[in-house]
Amino acid sequence: TIERRKLSATEDFNRAVELYISTSDKERNEEIFETLKRDRTDIETNLGVELEWERLPEKQASRIKHPEDLDGTITELTADQRNYLIEWGVDTMDEFQEEFEPRLSTLGSN
Repeated sequence: TIERRKLSATEDFNRAVELYISTSDKERNEEIFETLKRDRTDIETNLGVELEWERLPEKQASRIKHPEDLDGTITELTADQRNYLIEWGVDTMDEFQEEFEPRLSTLGSN
């Protein structure tokens, strides 16, 4: 698999939708990441946000993520904040898929 999309919430509540680039070949992962990064301006313009581009040299993978900051811990979220986060996550995952899927398809999965 080239990528996974996920909404993550860590203990410090750094919520993000991310493209996680993880094949069995570290060099291939870096090649995919660098190819996408060359189009960074177009990708970020199309999505309307500045993304975090993380090479993750200590791992075999790389990731591109769009964090969403909300104050507080998971247990402190109001119902409105939870609903917002769910809607934001679903919408952002859809936008990521629209933007990245065609680009990844042209790169293939080898």
